[in-house]
Amino acid sequence: MMRHTITADDEVIVNASHVRGLSAYGPGWGLMWNGREVFIARAETADDGSIFEIVDFEAIAASHALRTEYGEPSNDDTVAADFTDIAHDYLDEWLRVHPMMFMTAPYTTALRPYGIHRTRQGKATANGYQIATEYRIGAIGATARIVMDIMAQTHRSATPIMITITGPCEPGTPPATTYTATVPHHTPPAAIAALIATAAGLPPHIAHAYPRRDNTGFPQEPAYIEVDVAHVRGLSAYGPGWTLMWDGTGAVITRAGNGDEGALLEIISYEDMCQLRDNRAEQGDPHDDRTIAADLTDILCDHHHTWADALAYTDTSPAGTVAIS
Repeated sequence: MMRHTITADDEVIVNASHVRGLSAYGPGWGLMWNGREVFIARAETADDGSIFEIVDFEAIAASHALRTEYGEPSNDDTVAADFTDIAHDYLDEWLRVHPMMFMTAPYTTALRPYGIHRTRQGKATANGYQIATEYRIGAIGATARIVMDIMAQTHRSATPIMITITGPCEPGTPPATTYTATVPHHTPPAAIAALIATAAGLPPHIAHAYPRRDNTGFPQEPAYIEVDVAHVRGLSAYGPGWTLMWDGTGAVITRAGNGDEGALLEIISYEDMCQLRDNRAEQGDPHDDRTIAADLTDILCDHHHTWADALAYTDTSPAGTVAIS
């Protein structure tokens, strides 16, 4: 498959269907862009900079709340227009920093079990030799900032890693710095994550094993194939003309025609899912989102290996349909 090189001239369009879908998915999911289309994926999919993250669920919710607070129209169309504009601003920055994000990804992965999540991509510092990444400490509403030299992981720089934590603040007032530290450039990500969690006052028991094989936080062939309840809710929110497909690493919602070349396995269309739900209801069977997700998991498992075998004879790559750079 031909890979698209993303440039500043590319146009990123967020529409109301994307906003509805992301709102249905819930926390931990985000809108991504791969150079061709906008799609929903787990937020950690963009950790290494291979695809562009437009917005996460939390930011969509905050945008609705902010518009309501200021008495402005707050619906899926207005919020979609906001993030279309914002995406263009962030894309310019992402083009500068995405080659460096592979260095920050291990720290992002190490912080996630503590409930500390990256807020968009990093930013290049004024001197151009460092990348700064900010993290949302959800439990206390504070922000952690990690600044590292771009050569640190290749051991060609002895510049220490700088850590800053700022507390929550009232709108219009500057955040107050509550903690600063410098640590050697070779400090393991797990040690830095523990340091930030401790400095933020988070109790040790909030950490939990990250639920993905090898605890890497990056897309891999899963240990088992599953359609999540969030996928069902997302497809319901998207509406007619959209389809749930499997790209080799996870389920994605996209337009039906995007599976024509065989690089995506079609699980079910919006229309067929509605029919499946109606059939269950007519027969008096459970037809809630969890039951439908279980049905679709069974359907996917039945067809996955046949599709994978057929794909081996083509020149397409499942991952290339999502992680195009």
